[in-house]
Formats: sequence, structure tokens, C-alpha cells
Amino acid sequence: GNLCVIYERLNRLDSALYYGLQSYDQIKDWSGIYLKLGTVYTKLGNPDSALFYYRAGIPYAKQYFIYIDLVDIYNKMSELFQSTSQIDSAIYYGNKSIIQEGGLSYSEGRIRAAAHLANLYDSLGQKDSSLKYYKLSLELNKKMFDRQKIREAQGLAFNEKVHQQELRAQKEKEKSRIRMYGLL
Repeated sequence: GNLCVIYERLNRLDSALYYGLQSYDQIKDWSGIYLKLGTVYTKLGNPDSALFYYRAGIPYAKQYFIYIDLVDIYNKMSELFQSTSQIDSAIYYGNKSIIQEGGLSYSEGRIRAAAHLANLYDSLGQKDSSLKYYKLSLELNKKMFDRQKIREAQGLAFNEKVHQQELRAQKEKEKSRIRMYGLL
């Protein structure tokens, strides 16, 4: 699976497909491999095979509660349907990405879906719907950014606390050493 991902990102699609199929032969119940194979087939210009793997991955993602894969699969299906001019299906799967149970914690996927739908509706001349999804993507981005800032602040506070503990431990060690020298 990892080699498939690496080669897919390097756009070495024949190698990505080879290693993806090798992983598929070994682990058929992992939704991530279906997602990767679908992505590779999409890039290879084979939408039927891509759709086959995306659809095949959905039951495994649901069975094992891998909501990130579900959101990504729905996003990829939406993009694929748009590229094949199946706009209703593109909208349907784009919306599934946004409302997917468990996907609320996967902001990046929901942001991608909202931005995709905003662009899709914009290309159709449906400005109201486009604006709705554009605003949603901005809102999700802001929430994600706010959460990151909170985590960073918590991280800084934690690091400062650890630093203070280390300083106290160092001072205690120094006091012990001074006492030790005083006894000698």
C-alpha cells in the first residue's frame, strides 16, 4: 500500500498500479487500497476501473468505521463524475463527503468537498449554491485554523510546563551536588 501511494504521488502510475494490486492481493478488506487503486486508475484515464475500486472500498470503510476513507472516496467519486460530465452524480457524492457520519472530525476532506461543490455550481452558473459552498469551505477552514491555533497554544503551555519542571529538577540536582560537596 505504501509503495502504491509513493509512486502515485510521484506520478509513476505503472509502478503505483503494480504495487497497489500487490497490496490488494494481500489485504482485500482495507478501504485505503481501494481508494488508492481508484485514484491510480483515474490518473491512468480509466474511469470505469476507478469507479469499480471506489465503490468496492465503500463497504469496507463503513464496516471498519474508516470515515476518512469514506470522505475521500466520495470526494474522488465526485471529481470523477464531474470529469465524465455526470454532474448530478458529482453533486450527490460531493454532498455525501460533507455530511458523512464521522467525517466531521476530518476537516480537510470536508473543505475539499465544499470547495469542489462551490466550483462545480459556479461552472453551472448557479451562483447561490456556489456561494453557499464557498462560505461553507471558508467556515470549515476557519474552524480548522482556530483548532490548530488552540493546539499550538496548548503545546506551548505544555512545553513551558515541562521546561519549568526541568529547571526545578536541575536546581534540585544542583542543590544535592552542593550538599554532597559540603559533606566531603
